[in-house]
Amino acid sequence: MSKTIIAIDPGLAGTGIAIFAGNTLQYCKSFSVNKTGKTIVERCEEYCCKIDDVIYNGGILYSEDIVIYIEDPCYMGSGKGIVCAESGGLVKLVFYVGYISKHLISSGYRIKPISIQNWKGNLSKEIIKKRIKNVLSIDVCKNKKVSGHSWDAVGIAMYKLGLII
Repeated sequence: MSKTIIAIDPGLAGTGIAIFAGNTLQYCKSFSVNKTGKTIVERCEEYCCKIDDVIYNGGILYSEDIVIYIEDPCYMGSGKGIVCAESGGLVKLVFYVGYISKHLISSGYRIKPISIQNWKGNLSKEIIKKRIKNVLSIDVCKNKKVSGHSWDAVGIAMYKLGLII
């Protein structure tokens, strides 16, 4: 039986998740929740439900062998990163990552944080997409509907599997 890896690219504007069995992409999804009129806790709860649904729809039954890698929030010194930090977005993201991590730990999963600097460095999303397509193939990416935030989730999993650097 091949090892299952789940990777999550967290974000309050959208989250991506990818599930690999061995070196094979089994399932991925990019999703968001409507924030209108909701507290951060209500949004986090909705995201937890969606993450649970993706894991279930990906055919994953609970196992102690499953590791979930989740990207650590970090401050980015770019213009967009400065705006995010100054608006309180980074604090909300840290809260969100802690919230879903605790939810997944409570469900029995092992969580391992991964820093963006380790898996991606300064590479653009376009370079990551190209590397993913080169390894998995364009057809696999289309068939598995890799899109939006799931590109980074797929990239995180592939990095942990040693498939891309």
